[in-house]
Order: sequence, then structure tokens, then C-alpha cells
Amino acid sequence: MNEDILRYKFRFITFALLLGYAFIHTKLTGVYVDIPLEELMHFSVRLPFGQRLLVPALANLTSHILPLEADKLFFLMEWLFISLFYFALNRLLQEEFSRKEAQLLSWLFLLLLPLMTVINYRLSSDGIATFFYPCDSASLFFMAVGFLLCLRSQWIYFIPWVFIATFNRESSFLLILLIPALHWQKLRSNYKPMFLAALAYFLARFLVLGFLHGVSGQWMEWYFRASSHTYFEINLLWLLDEQHILLFMFCFAGLPLFWFAFYDYIPMQYRPLRYVALLYFLALLLVGNFMEARIFMEIIALLYLPVCAAIRRWLMAVTPSYPNNPGVRYYLDRYAILAILIAVAVFRQPLNKGVLWLLQQFIPHIPT
Repeated sequence: MNEDILRYKFRFITFALLLGYAFIHTKLTGVYVDIPLEELMHFSVRLPFGQRLLVPALANLTSHILPLEADKLFFLMEWLFISLFYFALNRLLQEEFSRKEAQLLSWLFLLLLPLMTVINYRLSSDGIATFFYPCDSASLFFMAVGFLLCLRSQWIYFIPWVFIATFNRESSFLLILLIPALHWQKLRSNYKPMFLAALAYFLARFLVLGFLHGVSGQWMEWYFRASSHTYFEINLLWLLDEQHILLFMFCFAGLPLFWFAFYDYIPMQYRPLRYVALLYFLALLLVGNFMEARIFMEIIALLYLPVCAAIRRWLMAVTPSYPNNPGVRYYLDRYAILAILIAVAVFRQPLNKGVLWLLQQFIPHIPT
């Protein structure tokens, strides 16, 4: 076959997948009643939603060039950022794979992504559709580029990248945690970029707080739907008592399952990323709504490259990485994640009481 024709076919596949994903992500989801797109674009929605400034600001700027309705402007933003993410992911995957392999795996990611962003897991609680938030795809883009820059130790670009990413979503603090996770073997030499990245993050947060001074709402919501029940309690109730744990694996596009199965094939440098994912998971357990699988997008952005690398090593019959004389430290590290998750499930009631006590100390008035 003519190479030029094949290349155009591949470009068409990429174009169709990107445009198709932008369409289904905006068409098959709903807009949360508290964040109408028109108000979001003019920075008049309540917190915590109003603090994700970047994409609404770009939509606002674009509206002066293209006089379109808000939903069409945000569709363009969605198409833009999912396309940017695709090319960033493709480049990130080339750190471990050939260009052809990276392209194939990038296509696969786009096919897996609707498992998180489009499937309506809220249907289990009579939710009509899952929600569309304009910052989600942008978060994937910032995570992919940040991952790549951190992996290459390109700190001169990484630090301003953290600053910009923080205007999109506060989850950009995960980028800072990538430094000790990916460079744990030479952490002493990376204290300076870690400090500067943290400084960039807090400076951006300070600017966001200053810009939104006086806007109603809370920076983080701890209580479910303005009730006296914490998200911690409701999330575990939905996950365990209502037996949704079987569908929960699809909220992560199955990646944690493959991480667990192919753990011994994962390159050593990537293995500490599971602690970053765990920390974010526990944070979301406190302030997120597990029925909205889109909140786990940053986690799959971190796990995808290591899992793909592990599966390739398994297919190539590479010998798994085992220590010659495993000690207690090895087994603690190997099973720490599983032990922590089991402990949270077993002791969830006293843990929830602890969460309530802490909230009453710092947020004394429980919403009604």
C-alpha cells in the first residue's frame, strides 16, 4: 500500500476519534445546575466550581473572536484540549514505545476514556446523565505534559507548567508529587525544583483566591448534597453497602486491575506512582463524588504509561523484577496500598467519626 495513503488514513482515524470523543463527551452528558456554561464563562458560578478558571477564560476570550453560543464555545474548547492531550500522550508514550506503538496506544486511550467520562454511573442513584465539566480534558493535557517534563527533568519548563496548570484545576498539586515519585533514587538533587514547583503552585492558588474573593461557596465540599453526611461516608456506602465495587473497576478503565496483575513487570522507576494515585484517591474519598467517575481522570493519566510498559514486557517474556533477598521492607512496600485500602474499608465508621470531628473543629456549622 502507498505510504502516503496509509498516513492519510491514520490521520483520519485520529481526527475521527478526537472529534467523535469531543462530541460524545459534550452531547451525552449534562450540565450541573449550579454551573450553567454561560455563567461559568463569566466567572459568576459558586465555589468550588468557579475556581477552575483557565478553560472558561479561554472560552470567554474566544467569544470575542467567534460570536457563538456558550455550549458551542465549550465544545471547541473540549475538542482543542482533547486533541492537545492526544499529542502530549503520544509523545509521553514514545519514552517507552516506538512511534507506531505510541500512536496505537494513544488511540486505545481515547477509546477507553468514555468509560470514565460518558458512562452514567450516577444511574445507580437515579441520575439522568453524568456531568460535563470543561476542565476535565484540560486536566488530562496538563498531567500528560507535566509527566513528560518531570520524566525528562526539564525543570525550566516544568515549574511554569505547574503554575499554568493550577489555574485549570487544583489537582495540579499531583505534578509536584511526581518529582519524588519519579526521581526517588536521586531525590536529594531534586529538592530545589520540588520547592520551586510548590512555590509556583501556591502562587497560582493565591492569585485564584484573590480573583474570586467574595464569591459564594466553599473551596472544598466535605458534605454530600448539603446534608450532614460526609462524602467519605456516602462514597463508601455507595461502593460497599450498595455493592457497586464490581462496576467501580470500569470507573478507572480497568487500569488498577492491570497494575495489580502486571506489577512485577512495571519498570522500577514508575512503581512509586501508585502512592501518588493512592493519595489522590483518598483525597477524593473525602471531597469527591465517586459516582462521577470523571474525578479519577488524573489517576489513569498517571497509570497508563506504566501499565502499557508492563504489558509489553510481559508479551516479550521479559523476566519479572524480583529482589534477590526480599526483606520486610520489600513486602511492606509491595502490599502497603492493599493494606491501606482494606483498613479504610474495615474501619470506615470510626474514620468517618474522626472526619466529622475534624470538620466540626474547622467548619463548625454543618450544612442543612
